[in-house]
Amino acid sequence: MSDRLDMSGIGSADELKGYDYPAAGQYHCAVMSCDESRDKVDALRFEISILTGTTAGQDGKTWRETFWDPNPDHKDGGKFAVKRLTAFALATKLVTKDQLGSSIEIDWANAVGRQLVCKVVEYERDGDEGKVYKGAEVEGLKFWPIDDPDVAAVPKDPKAAAFLAEGQPATNVPQSADTTPAPADGKWDGF
Repeated sequence: MSDRLDMSGIGSADELKGYDYPAAGQYHCAVMSCDESRDKVDALRFEISILTGTTAGQDGKTWRETFWDPNPDHKDGGKFAVKRLTAFALATKLVTKDQLGSSIEIDWANAVGRQLVCKVVEYERDGDEGKVYKGAEVEGLKFWPIDDPDVAAVPKDPKAAAFLAEGQPATNVPQSADTTPAPADGKWDGF
């Protein structure tokens, strides 16, 4: 018995070495999933996918962004963790600037399908037994709504940006700019 293996998307053996994290750059992204389970770590985890950005060849790459729960026992009392969650919530429009200074309930799963701009950096960290962990993450608080003037120069996926410009909700955005017309009901099924 044989199966067809389509390797047309793999150009070299180097592409088989570990997870294909995005390179450093600023990107127009969509939130793909939310893990609120806190099964392994005291943190929220979101999978974020690149729609387009400043570094070529990164479209469609994903990474998992971790947001640690604010820890009052941390040296800063958890303030940075709160700022980072707030920056993400503002960028994905889960909260508005008018809500700053208050305490509100947020359903983090509502971030799934929303668009934002992030500044991604690559990292290497030492692990157990001499192992080096490589990956990508958002630099500090570098999250913005896609319409923020501070990221006007960052390329935007025209189809996804138009979806928001047409007054559609921030959720269920298309993954990439292709030639498929927007559905009449405004709902994109899947990425």
